[in-house]
Amino acid sequence: MRRLLPLLVLVTGCATPGAAPPAAAPVGVPTVVELPSTLDVALFFGEREMLRRAVADHLRRSSKLNLAPLPDLEEQVIRATAAKSKETCAYPTSEDTVLAARHPDALHVSVHASCHDGVCTLRAVVRRPSSNNGAAETLERWTAPVTDPGTAQGWVNAVGSLALAPEPPGGGLDLLSRVDEGGHPVDVVGVGSAQPFTPALTQDVLTPVRKAMDACHVTGWTSAGTDHLAVELAPAGTVARCEGAPHKEGEGPQRMACLCKALAGLKLPPGPRGRRFEVRVLNRPQGGPKLPTGAWASLERANRAPGFDPRPALGEHARALAACAAAAGGPVDLEVQVDLQVDGRGQASGATARADGAPAGLLACVQAELAQAALPCPPEGAPQTVSATYRLRANGAGR
Repeated sequence: MRRLLPLLVLVTGCATPGAAPPAAAPVGVPTVVELPSTLDVALFFGEREMLRRAVADHLRRSSKLNLAPLPDLEEQVIRATAAKSKETCAYPTSEDTVLAARHPDALHVSVHASCHDGVCTLRAVVRRPSSNNGAAETLERWTAPVTDPGTAQGWVNAVGSLALAPEPPGGGLDLLSRVDEGGHPVDVVGVGSAQPFTPALTQDVLTPVRKAMDACHVTGWTSAGTDHLAVELAPAGTVARCEGAPHKEGEGPQRMACLCKALAGLKLPPGPRGRRFEVRVLNRPQGGPKLPTGAWASLERANRAPGFDPRPALGEHARALAACAAAAGGPVDLEVQVDLQVDGRGQASGATARADGAPAGLLACVQAELAQAALPCPPEGAPQTVSATYRLRANGAGR
């Protein structure tokens, strides 16, 4: 699931939530630039906002896609509409979904600041969101080396060097398959910095505060996603500043405040002013048995409509459905089609699952898991049937 990120909507008109369709955009393709994500780079919110604006300005000047701003005040309309859905719908509608409904032709730009093995890179990827169940289409990919990654200004300075680049090889980390040997509900995925540290910066520096971090766990989640925290040290080695970027809204601000309070107990060796590092943590899902190796589930498809995308909500049930596959008593590798009956708020009141050759117990488990699923409000607030397809696998090796 994609997190709800603040948007940089390049704005010029006026509208209110639920009002008539927006005014026509200026000549060009409406474009939204997201707040930069980070990997082993400690940037605070204001610095990421500065970097985002610099990237937006550069792409408007340099891209051949004729990127253009949206009408005036559309950012406020999009945010207000998404915020209102938290009160009126069983599951909130994302800002991306609201944007796609109001501006179907809008492009998205994701910005990434990352360091690996001492090499730091700024990336910007321009994509056209999928209008069906396929993946978004990548239109342009820009990259630049960062020669001064230890400061926010160093990242902004690198924007001028952004150049078109080929698609990199795929690959990634399956967060749900991670094994936390320590059994921590708040799993530390990584600790890193764009600056040199002496002694070397490792996860061991967090050992004195791990218990306090575990107390920040949010129960009841069925999906996983990393939260990023930027930490700055005082010369004495104490924490001078901490700020978190939550993976998921809702409990995010409270959880980030809790984690920063826990990290305030750190005491590292003294050093120069301005040392920073990033901590990435995983709020591990709870509820249900621990999955055995080889048990896996993913949402493959789900029907959508303008302003309605149930995939993030349905994707949160994947872990529980993987447990259904693991409990089937033998090898499982199949697609399960599910129809959910939802009311005008998106609250499910029943589910029917079917799959060729599936054990009856497996289908009953899937139906029980999804029977009361919470989805976004359907179009026009009218009850309807939502169809989805999951892929389930288990090797039958047991727990």
